[in-house]
Amino acid sequence: FRDNVVENCPGVGVGFGGCLNLTMHGNIVDRCHPCLFFGEPCDVQAVHNNHFFRDVENGGYWVEMVAWYPYGPYYIDLTQNYWGTTDPDEISTWILDGYDDPDVWMYIDFQPMADGPVRTERATWGEVKRLFRGEVR
Repeated sequence: FRDNVVENCPGVGVGFGGCLNLTMHGNIVDRCHPCLFFGEPCDVQAVHNNHFFRDVENGGYWVEMVAWYPYGPYYIDLTQNYWGTTDPDEISTWILDGYDDPDVWMYIDFQPMADGPVRTERATWGEVKRLFRGEVR
């Protein structure tokens, strides 16, 4: 799942129901409630260099889990993503996982996180040079 924009969802932006191998890079998930939902962990995953912007106006979470998952513990690697903030306490507040619910044995690991926006779009050198010359495409 690469180079996508998922925005203004009335529900889940991206849902995970378990898989053997998942790669998610260079995506923007914006104003979905929640941005990510885990029904079951993936066996092997690489979810890095994405932008996640929660639905602040509606109290949306960045990540939510199923209400009951007694297997594990599973530590889900969401490191090196940009969350719209660099405040780990704020991010932790809006992630609902096993740290918040003892019936869910899935835990989100989001640190180290990207300390600023990460590259989510591919651009040619000509496009990059036009940006510095002030040319509008």
